[in-house]
Amino acid sequence: MTRAFEIVEIINFSVVAAGVMVMLLGLLLAVSSEFMERWLRRYFVVFFLLMTVYTMSDLVGQVATIFMNPVWINVTRWALFVESLVSSMLLPLITRFLFQCTGVDWRRSRIMYAVLLAWVAYVILLIVTQSTTMIYHFTEEGDYQRGPWYPALLVAPVVSMLLNLAALIKQWNKLSGNERVAFLAYLILPTIGMVIQMTHFGLYTIVFGTELAGLIMFTFILREQMEEYARRAEESAQQQISIMMLQMRPHFICNTLTSIYYLCGSDAKKAQRVVGHFTDYLQRNFHTVTKMEPVPFAEELEHTKAYLEVEKARFDEQLSVTFDTPCVDFKLPALTLQPIVENAVKYGVLPDGDPLSITVRTARTAEGVVTAVEDTGPGYAPTEDDEPHIALRNIRRRLAMMCGGTLEILPKEGGGTVVRVFVPDAPEQSDRGS
Repeated sequence: MTRAFEIVEIINFSVVAAGVMVMLLGLLLAVSSEFMERWLRRYFVVFFLLMTVYTMSDLVGQVATIFMNPVWINVTRWALFVESLVSSMLLPLITRFLFQCTGVDWRRSRIMYAVLLAWVAYVILLIVTQSTTMIYHFTEEGDYQRGPWYPALLVAPVVSMLLNLAALIKQWNKLSGNERVAFLAYLILPTIGMVIQMTHFGLYTIVFGTELAGLIMFTFILREQMEEYARRAEESAQQQISIMMLQMRPHFICNTLTSIYYLCGSDAKKAQRVVGHFTDYLQRNFHTVTKMEPVPFAEELEHTKAYLEVEKARFDEQLSVTFDTPCVDFKLPALTLQPIVENAVKYGVLPDGDPLSITVRTARTAEGVVTAVEDTGPGYAPTEDDEPHIALRNIRRRLAMMCGGTLEILPKEGGGTVVRVFVPDAPEQSDRGS
């Protein structure tokens, strides 16, 4: 019997000592979780503070029972009082948290007031307990003894648990899957611990159940917040991509309409052809800007050719384009190739300069596909902190966000510029390439 008691004491001490460390770690995580909503972070800071005091009080009480003298007996008594008081505060706290998660005004909830009333009744009974032996007391030797009215002390916590369960059922459809698991764990595990502790005197299963429930709740709520954070980040990235794509259009449209305006007076048939090509370009462009996923290169190539037909009509012999694209079986972000070619035309066709020659090439490597746009323009040497071409900067960012690709700008031998785009193979492309 003594041996069994010693084993129980070791188990209790180990569970509570580990619980103190885990609760402190949970407090640290709650304080440092920047992606959690502010109110949620505050809740878990308060929650883990209470849990830390709760487990430390239990630990102090266990240590104090080792010393058999009046001073340490009083320490044990007050440690149990603090432990009981703090643990009871967790019940209305979880009710408040449930209503916050479901968007219910707790100030108008009868369940919330009923839980608070049960908590007040528990606190009053706990205070009365310190001056009577009817519920529990400590002997002169420091032994803890339950009185005949001990079950009365558990009525308020059980009622609070049932009220919280009723609130959970009522608000079930307003909760996510992670939140449902979190609240169920917090209501069920301490209750199971309470039943076991009442029937197996000596084991601190309530403490263990409460610690485990708190960890499960925090884990699943943290998971919910991380998923929500990821969703918001993705939405923000998609919005950013849309803004970037819209930034590329206005100047070309204005220039083209101006050219058509002057062609109408000098060459009506040419103006008509330009309008046809421009219409084709706009249709493809409007269709492209709605796509938030990478598009086939062949589609992007046709879009680029429609653009170049308009520019060739404007610049005539000042612009020539060559395509060397044997590799087209890959995808890249929409509006990648066309703005690069547009950039080459914009900065390469000079009123008093030589004709501009542009070559578009594709080639497959072991890791992916390289697309190069070479021009014979005046050349361009960007620096890290001064890149005037907003289109190329936007393309680089979209490549990185959407497919892990890269863009680099290099000087061309003999004069001019080379813009190289690398798109890594997607798994299916790698399989096809092998």
